[in-house]
Amino acid sequence: MLEVKTGIDTGLDVVVKPRLNILYMVIYELAEQFGANSICLETIRKGILDKQYIKKITLRYYNRNNEIVGEIYFEIDWEKYEINAADDKGAEFKINCKKSTYSQISEMGEEIVKYVNKMRQDLDIVEIKSWYNTIACKPGDRVQEKEIDEYLGLSSSKEDASYNISPKFQHNFELVFGMLDELTIGIKRK
Repeated sequence: MLEVKTGIDTGLDVVVKPRLNILYMVIYELAEQFGANSICLETIRKGILDKQYIKKITLRYYNRNNEIVGEIYFEIDWEKYEINAADDKGAEFKINCKKSTYSQISEMGEEIVKYVNKMRQDLDIVEIKSWYNTIACKPGDRVQEKEIDEYLGLSSSKEDASYNISPKFQHNFELVFGMLDELTIGIKRK
């Protein structure tokens, strides 16, 4: 990751990071806080930071009865990202290395983490599974789809068919994540 010291002695450990690094760091840090496993976190690095293949990440929460009782998703609008990154004002962020990135990008960052941790405890979560939607390939371009899946280490499973059948959740909310308006986070729970 590119880190540039500001050269100004502010007493804080502040670095300037490109927008893509910040987008990746926010999603990675939040996914980690939300219980994503190391395979998911590696897929996030490869699919967002290394190559911009992932447009949506979904974490599903299962209880002891193997019921889906919660869901969190991160959705990236890559077109909006390109517009923001092209603007000098939105291309880079100054970040304090001693604080979580997500808490510096959105005032809601810490509250979201608290909410999800409480949700995981209240719903007695025993397993978390992840799904990914990737960038649109040219219609019928199975070669590109296969290349992306192989690069990210993704495979189809029998559960993929039921992935789009989302249970009815009682509590749903969605927010655009602070200064990263290309990132939408949704949280659903029973």
